[in-house]
Amino acid sequence: MNKTHKLVTYSLLIALVCVGTMFIKIHVPATNGYVNIGDAFIIISSLMFGPVAGMIAGGIGSAMADLLSGYAHFAVFTLIVKGIEGYIIGWLFVKFGGTKLAGMYSSLAGVAFMVLGYFMVETVMYSSYKVALQSIAFNGVQALASFIIGYPVFSYISKNVRLKFNV
Repeated sequence: MNKTHKLVTYSLLIALVCVGTMFIKIHVPATNGYVNIGDAFIIISSLMFGPVAGMIAGGIGSAMADLLSGYAHFAVFTLIVKGIEGYIIGWLFVKFGGTKLAGMYSSLAGVAFMVLGYFMVETVMYSSYKVALQSIAFNGVQALASFIIGYPVFSYISKNVRLKFNV
């Protein structure tokens, strides 16, 4: 794949993650954050295009959504947590052979990392693990909803849409 094709593909994935993150937002007053379904698009990006694409789309797309939505205080942390989440999903999927089961488990591992990552960020940010504990439930719902949406969409696309390029 040439550089232009790769740039366009990554840009589209970043935009999908950003819009998916901003589309449905539920504010969480305890942590001054929000619940969204952007992780579904990170799952799709990572499984379809691999760990680097998942990392770039997840990190940059989610951080852009934070900046555009007034959650700038989370943007740098989001870049890191969501980037690693995307990389984990794509890397595990490739490492374990790209099977249906590998896709499910790698997606669950990635969103579990997201929950843990935000718990650690919020523990530091608010100097209190008690506040951060409240976020586990909200991030867990976000993770589960994103898995329920993202994995079936990936499965459908991978079975029914012929992709002619690799990133």
